[in-house]
Amino acid sequence: MKLTELLRTAGLTSPVAHDPLITALTADSRQVTPGSLFAALPGVKNNGQNFIPQACVQGAVAVLA
Repeated sequence: MKLTELLRTAGLTSPVAHDPLITALTADSRQVTPGSLFAALPGVKNNGQNFIPQACVQGAVAVLA
């Protein structure tokens, strides 16, 4: 699903410069693959936002934070 389609489905819009294809969704940065949307959620022990750089290196094309 394209990012703009995902946002539109959620009732949101965003002026994205490019429209990447989202191929997976994960909240575990260790499971990010190229094309993933990484959900950087707050947890009991760790905050997912701390793992955004790792997720990007592994190929995340978008981050939900």
